[in-house]
Amino acid sequence: MFLHRRPRENEDVDEIDLGYWRKANAIHKYFTRNLTEDEEDNCTKIRVTKKDLLDLQRRCLKINRVGAEVAEELLPTTSGFFFGGTEYDEYYMQYIADTLEIVEETLDDWQPNDYVFYYAWY
Repeated sequence: MFLHRRPRENEDVDEIDLGYWRKANAIHKYFTRNLTEDEEDNCTKIRVTKKDLLDLQRRCLKINRVGAEVAEELLPTTSGFFFGGTEYDEYYMQYIADTLEIVEETLDDWQPNDYVFYYAWY
């Protein structure tokens, strides 16, 4: 599970890695449920806007501040073959912290002509 960036006008430029998650199924579910029409996810580039990242950041900040009791409402887990656990435990909270770091770094370096996308391969 990756977050990548490249200049919008130049598809020949190498993509820049912005973030990587492993088995963070709630984050995967956020991108596929909220940013696609058919929840297609394997090997599909899902465009991510600045507004999307701000929404994800807001959700993660609230979970980080309030705790796992709001996690199911804001960023619910999902099950699947490669998705790991579905508990709202210390691993889940680490995914939230990792996501906050990725999102904040991406937003800090946001350029108007960026094409940012989420990509999952399994």
